[in-house]
Amino acid sequence: MGSFIVHLDLAPFDADFWELLPAHRKIVNDLLVEGIIEMYAINEDRSQGWIVFQVENENQVRAMLDNFPIRDYFTYEIHSLFIFNNSVSLWPKVNLN
Repeated sequence: MGSFIVHLDLAPFDADFWELLPAHRKIVNDLLVEGIIEMYAINEDRSQGWIVFQVENENQVRAMLDNFPIRDYFTYEIHSLFIFNNSVSLWPKVNLN
């Protein structure tokens, strides 16, 4: 598995964006639960965002981004990471039997 950080440049939001947002958040939340997305952040003025993916390759990242419901509202750059540490990764994995 590789770590990739995506830098998003967000376009101004219109009424259509807000209608797409619940479906987008569902996809992001599902990917967070699956461990595919490790971190998702949008800055306060809603002009930029960052997502860290744990996947095999950049093509997988691109495919997921291109399928986001809000895809028409952002451009992106993908960067492969050598190291991505966070405090959550130090916690033991919970296994619900």
